[in-house]
Amino acid sequence: MRITLPSLMLGLALALPLTPAQAGVPELRLWVARLIETLDAGLTRGDLRNLRIEIGAEIRVMRLGAPTATYELDELNRAILATDQAWQLLQGLPVCQPAAAGGPVAEPVPCLAQLRPHLLALGVNVSDLGSAYTQAAVVQPMLVALRRQAERSLRSLR
Repeated sequence: MRITLPSLMLGLALALPLTPAQAGVPELRLWVARLIETLDAGLTRGDLRNLRIEIGAEIRVMRLGAPTATYELDELNRAILATDQAWQLLQGLPVCQPAAAGGPVAEPVPCLAQLRPHLLALGVNVSDLGSAYTQAAVVQPMLVALRRQAERSLRSLR
């Protein structure tokens, strides 16, 4: 039997413990739990942005450490990103601004056209939002979808 350098390197790589990836799991579990708790306590857009950065960084560290099953983490990352981007659009686009405080958005059709890809990424059905498109009526289902994904991801982290 002839052992080549590539097969030797592969054998060593498979034999090494996967501790670098495991080192990030407790921290990531804590950040995801923090996201869920913050959602329960009243998440602000600033909170979401900070948690997005921290969770995204932990996921990157885990990917670099060793091969891990990251499907749920990728889904969580997409959900956080979609929520953050949709919330940013909702607060920043003139067509998504209410004509009166707490009222429906000024132009629901163009506003929803901008939000639709992000809502779909979260699994939020636009037809479930009703006819009064207030900012709160759009944000609430996004946060519920984000919480469900965060719980799935937290359960998958071992």
